Amino acid sequence: MGKYFFLFDMELKSIILYIENVIAFKSDAMMIMKINCVEVHMKRQGILLFVAILLIAGCSSPTRNSDETMYISTNSSELSSRITYVNEPIEVTNLDGENQRMDLTLVAEVANPVTPLAQEIHASFVFIHGDLVYVAYNKIGDEFAGGVDVIDCSDPTTPVIVSELLYTDADINALFVDFEAIGANRRLWLGGARDPVVANGPDMESPAIVEEIMLENGLITVNSTIDVYDVPSSSVNGVARSAAWLYTANGYTDGGAFCYSLATWDYMQEVESDRYDGAKFAAIDGIWN
Repeated sequence: MGKYFFLFDMELKSIILYIENVIAFKSDAMMIMKINCVEVHMKRQGILLFVAILLIAGCSSPTRNSDETMYISTNSSELSSRITYVNEPIEVTNLDGENQRMDLTLVAEVANPVTPLAQEIHASFVFIHGDLVYVAYNKIGDEFAGGVDVIDCSDPTTPVIVSELLYTDADINALFVDFEAIGANRRLWLGGARDPVVANGPDMESPAIVEEIMLENGLITVNSTIDVYDVPSSSVNGVARSAAWLYTANGYTDGGAFCYSLATWDYMQEVESDRYDGAKFAAIDGIWN
């Protein structure tokens, strides 16, 4: 067993902090899995490559919901056909301008999912809980499409995709998994944007959405309950939960930082916000449950 961390190839100062954290582990053998990735903010085109670095060494057919915009599969053998296993060493040198080195192993490469409407989507966010890696996806350009992969890395040399959720009308830009369980299950929170032109039900006040999914043993299944909440702004780009509060970063425009109550009597009601443009990420520190 070990720890997980990420190395992002992006023009942000935070990349130095991530790299410094990597150096601090002083590990001689690490394993990584590479997934193609794009920027998550409000439908801007721009390729971003990240590497998710991992230190830990029966199913159903795809099912769609009644509105034919959401598809769920737990067919692991079919889903894992998107994975190419590599298991090649990688040497990273000259970190942060200093003569330092990491010896890594590229375990696998994961091809982008394609929705039933032939929409290719790209990874936008990763969250790791235990041996499961949750990957969010969105669509480059003005079209809306997205999804979530759940990847089982309990065998660190042979990761497999065990669950997939696809949307033909919604981007998924960020996600967060509760650290505490509700019985044997946990909640998965998704942040994104739904195409207001094709959205079902009552007209949405804005495209930005938060989704609450009840996982089953860590997986998204056809039995998972899914609740969708309409929130302000053009998209949700970050989501995190602590205790009875849910925090989101909304924007590219008309957004900001938002706090929602998860109390039974006031569920998903906005209790506080700091309005500004360009909010892209949400993170919390301290008590998780």
